[in-house]
Amino acid sequence: MSVQSSSPEPDVLRDVPCEGCIRAAIAGKGGRGRCFEVTKGRSKRCRSCKDGNHPCRPCHTVLVPIAKRMVLALEVDTKMYDRCRQALKLQLDLLAESDSVYEDVDSEVRARTAAAAVSVAEGKRIQVKALLDQVADLLV
Repeated sequence: MSVQSSSPEPDVLRDVPCEGCIRAAIAGKGGRGRCFEVTKGRSKRCRSCKDGNHPCRPCHTVLVPIAKRMVLALEVDTKMYDRCRQALKLQLDLLAESDSVYEDVDSEVRARTAAAAVSVAEGKRIQVKALLDQVADLLV
């Protein structure tokens, strides 16, 4: 009888931690802000979110620079790591406010994203129409 040994999953660190890993770091739990990809299987969640069986949400764009800096400071600069955790906690609190100071930023980002999606869709529509015209010319 042969026992298959499963090799451990390699540690592939994400560039930007997910919201769950950031919240765990703020609370002093988990991988302290390290967010690892799931390299085996089709999961789009990070390893911590998959293991904890909860959704893996990307962090808000406002958090990205601080989250990246926190991960860089993790092993090197304890004081900076703690300052980043405090800053992330503050940013999350500000985002959660009912009259958030980021409300205008969010709507502006959404508007730009929607406009970009429309222009991409329009560009694809034009490309498809041109290809269909070429096919029609070949058939005639």
